[in-house]
Amino acid sequence: MSFINDLELEASCRIAEAGGMLAGNGAGFRYVSYWLGGLHHLLPPARDGVARSGKVDRLGRPLQQGRGQGMMDEIIPVVIPALAGHPFPAIVEMVPVALKGSKGKGYGNRDLTLYHEIPFAMAADGIPFWVILLRGTADAMEMRRIDASGVILAQQADGLPADTVKIRDDKRKYEKADGTIKVYDYTRLRIEWARVAKHRPDLFLDNDWRPFDPTLPVPRYVR
Repeated sequence: MSFINDLELEASCRIAEAGGMLAGNGAGFRYVSYWLGGLHHLLPPARDGVARSGKVDRLGRPLQQGRGQGMMDEIIPVVIPALAGHPFPAIVEMVPVALKGSKGKGYGNRDLTLYHEIPFAMAADGIPFWVILLRGTADAMEMRRIDASGVILAQQADGLPADTVKIRDDKRKYEKADGTIKVYDYTRLRIEWARVAKHRPDLFLDNDWRPFDPTLPVPRYVR
């Protein structure tokens, strides 16, 4: 496994231990569809694939299962307390998040999703797209949380340097089993997190890096 996957997979395990679940299929994908509302038809579920090696994570779950969706990674349960004197009890909101692990300062994992049209539509509709940036090691992991929808809106309002949010389009190739080379377009949405941290640190939910904690809530609405 790569360094980045080590961070993201450990975070995934801790989220599961705190009551969360994978976002790419099953109940997790249903929560993603509910979160997206009228945009849900734009996002297909993940392939229910597993690592060819048969490896599992430390919870015994097949590696890569539910993680081939290309946008959201995990569902985090967020308890919304009951209001004093209100007749209804507390509720639990199941919030989708994307995990982005990186070496060094933690801003290097910039490619957000292949479904680049969805985040712009989410921002326009006021739907948060929560991203948890990760750094450190699996044993000493830190996070910094941010709403990508808020970043997109700031870019559109000229509140960030040009190309902080951009569509990146490359040609990729791979060799098929018969030896032929397949060339394809690899288009994805990229956010330069380091620029956001420098020019608009107020967009982060966390003022600075903090120890990873899957029980901390993320808001339901864009600020």
